[in-house]
Amino acid sequence: MSYDLTGSGRTAIKGSFGGYSDDFTEFFLQRFGALNLITTTWRWHDLNGDKRYGPGEVNLDPNGTDFLSVSGGNQAPSSFKLPYTYEATAALEHQIGSSMAVRALYVYTTTKDELEMINPLRPYSAFNIPIVRQDPGPDGVLGTAADGGPVTLYDYDPAYRGSKFVSNQWGNRNGAHNDHHHSLEIGLTKRSTGWLSGQTMFLATKHHRWITGYPQSPNDLNFPIDDTWEISYRAAGYATGPHRFTASAVFSVLNGAPGQRTYLFRNLAQLGTLTVPMEPFGARRGPIRSDLDLRVAKAFVFERGPRFDVSLDLFNALNSNAAWATTYQSGPTFGYATTIASPRVARFGVAFSF
Repeated sequence: MSYDLTGSGRTAIKGSFGGYSDDFTEFFLQRFGALNLITTTWRWHDLNGDKRYGPGEVNLDPNGTDFLSVSGGNQAPSSFKLPYTYEATAALEHQIGSSMAVRALYVYTTTKDELEMINPLRPYSAFNIPIVRQDPGPDGVLGTAADGGPVTLYDYDPAYRGSKFVSNQWGNRNGAHNDHHHSLEIGLTKRSTGWLSGQTMFLATKHHRWITGYPQSPNDLNFPIDDTWEISYRAAGYATGPHRFTASAVFSVLNGAPGQRTYLFRNLAQLGTLTVPMEPFGARRGPIRSDLDLRVAKAFVFERGPRFDVSLDLFNALNSNAAWATTYQSGPTFGYATTIASPRVARFGVAFSF
């Protein structure tokens, strides 16, 4: 929907609303197939201390005391709803002069009936054994100045041990656990009316995303929401020069990638191990990420003949090595960057057309 606000043809209000279901493809249906790879995990007892598996060191009874977990072989749920995404937009656009325009755009997105993997045979009430452990802090070592406070974990009742209490199913979240996002974009665009064109924009998104949207135990209630802001700025320009020379640049800046510290608790009677968030998502952030890509090109055009385009690209011209992903699990690798920007790369190209 679009409406000319002033009647001058220079200012417009636009709006839209849409609802979209998940793609119902064979990949979607694979989530509900029982004929998949099944992986079972048991507790191993190194009885002779040789650090090698030997017969009799694991009780391989799927309902025995050494059984820990099983994955794969998903079961179809008794009831199922197709997830939907709803999106509403509102925009104000205004023309400045003959070749420039400014725009403000708001986008609201929400999801409904999102799917999560659950185990309906081991109910929430089965996790009735509270265990108090000490948070060792980021270094993962107890007894240091970095130690945090006590943390209450919940193991499940031994009566629910074994594979007969495991059924991997995809279940729909309830309405209280829908994700939603608010986004704002403010941009300025210059159309090509000579030798220069470009655009610049500021974008901000406020997330409300459930990290665990289908709680199956009290352990899932520890900092389960992502309420972070995602902020970025982008600018792009394109210029044409004499003798068929062209130049372009794209620059972007993003705030640091968010994260949260976690700790892997061990030696739980039934669960074996449990990873628990120790702080809200977004309490940790990586460095600001920036990127600048440059390109210059020259076209050689022959009368009634072929055309050659020679170009030189410089990717990540600032040679930024900012981290895009960081591990925040307490321990010796806490704070290690696992993904960084690619290094500066130059590329020379020749294109031929006829």
